Amino acid sequence: MKEGVSIVICCYNSEKRIPAVLENLSIQQNTTGILWEVVVIDNASTDNTAETALNCWKLKEVPIHIVYESKPGLSNARIAGLNAANYEYISFIDDDNLVCENWISLTYKIMSSHNDIGICGGLGHPLSETELPIWFEKFQNAFAVGPQNKQIGYLASNRNYLYGAGCAIRKSTWNELTCNGFSFQLLGRTGVSLSSGEDMELALAMQLIGYKLWYEPSLHFKHIMPKSRLNWKYLINLYKAFGKASLVTEIYTSELASTKPAKRIIYQNYLLNIFYTLYTLVKMFPPFLYGILIKKEGDKHILHFYRMHYLLKTKLTNRKYFYRVVAEIKNAQWRNINKSKKKI
Repeated sequence: MKEGVSIVICCYNSEKRIPAVLENLSIQQNTTGILWEVVVIDNASTDNTAETALNCWKLKEVPIHIVYESKPGLSNARIAGLNAANYEYISFIDDDNLVCENWISLTYKIMSSHNDIGICGGLGHPLSETELPIWFEKFQNAFAVGPQNKQIGYLASNRNYLYGAGCAIRKSTWNELTCNGFSFQLLGRTGVSLSSGEDMELALAMQLIGYKLWYEPSLHFKHIMPKSRLNWKYLINLYKAFGKASLVTEIYTSELASTKPAKRIIYQNYLLNIFYTLYTLVKMFPPFLYGILIKKEGDKHILHFYRMHYLLKTKLTNRKYFYRVVAEIKNAQWRNINKSKKKI
């Protein structure tokens, strides 16, 4: 795979947002000698996203490509971008991200210097058109902003994911995964739906085949926060979506080498999993009820209860799916990539 950086921007009805993103990208510095490109994924948009993107891009020496993906869902858009990218290092930025002026050079330097990095993530800063809620900083990672580790470098053992905005992966690793049968269990956001989890799923898969996660705060960007997202109801809905996705991500997590055998048994046995989730939910109910009664915005107990509640609902209504996901992750051919590496 040719070394260079492919910027992939997944878009859904991004006609009004994409101009600022592309204008910001066009002023990259220190890119001499680095091949790079922009790949815009038009994910079932109904506006003029593609045409607007082409008209906005003025950097003639850097190509821009428009890829149409008719299947809705962020994971489908990411797959289209991964497959269309021409260079080894693929950097995903959202259609509301304004990256720093050395984004290309930093991405190239970090990924080319550490062959064991599966995914590299940066530091998002909120750029709001209105005052941020008092609880925002406490839950900012849910909005793909804020620190992702206490320090630069490999992620701490108690954190096994990076948010998808601003993350970078290797195309060769993606090709290796897909050639061995990997496919997303989670669809990611679809249109205005807040379904989620595909970024965490990919991070967990990378770790299962022996790669590490790297946090680079100097790889920073501004994440535009519209007023419509900065409210308590929106955050609750985000946590409900996290709960639904946890059916899958729990199974991945249970397969990581650091997980205790007892937890693996609990997470992968349907009835034990249901009872454990219900037990956890019951313990969470008193502080949740108290938070609801006093109408306490910013109470973490409310959010975590909703996440666990929707996780339980998802498990109860998807028993066959649960067993299928367990079997597919445990017995996946792509899991053998790690074994083959150890033999070399």
